[in-house]
Amino acid sequence: MCSFLGSRGRGSSTTHWIVTLLVVAAAFSVLGLSARATSAFGLDGMKPLRYWKILQNGGLSREQPPSRPEQIWDNPLLRPAFDTNTTTVVITSTGRAAYLHCRVNHLGNRAVTWLRKRDAHVLTVGLFSYTSDQRFTPLHSEGSPDWVLKITSPQKRDSGIYECQVSTEPKISRAFNLSVVGAEHRSEERGT
Repeated sequence: MCSFLGSRGRGSSTTHWIVTLLVVAAAFSVLGLSARATSAFGLDGMKPLRYWKILQNGGLSREQPPSRPEQIWDNPLLRPAFDTNTTTVVITSTGRAAYLHCRVNHLGNRAVTWLRKRDAHVLTVGLFSYTSDQRFTPLHSEGSPDWVLKITSPQKRDSGIYECQVSTEPKISRAFNLSVVGAEHRSEERGT
């Protein structure tokens, strides 16, 4: 055994167990095991160490890594941004499906949420619906920047502002104005 751990006498066994416990605790910290796992081993209250630096003399030093992964999102060229070439005014007739097209560039690992503005009701997050009204459906193809809210059989009461929101900090959003007109109104517009 190394000389810094003591002689082979009575104290070396205790020292050995202390060093072993410290190594195991460091392993749990470095691996970032869950609170349940650390609790099972009686290591409650230990905070995981995020980064260890090996010094030239063989020792260890805890310090922050040279850069954090989130810095990529600090780059203004890579932040999520709405494509403003998509229309934000949608007019449809009663019963005819409406499609609200939201295009988000550089979304990364962020989520797109569709909200109905009048009651701040969350309709969808990603491809998951959060409404009991099955007429609202999120559409998205993997790898595409387009996030579409499809409203099947819209009624006049569905008219209003809908918001496409990106889960950045602070959140960014784009408003879409849906107008649902009756069939008689559409006939007047066509001149018949």
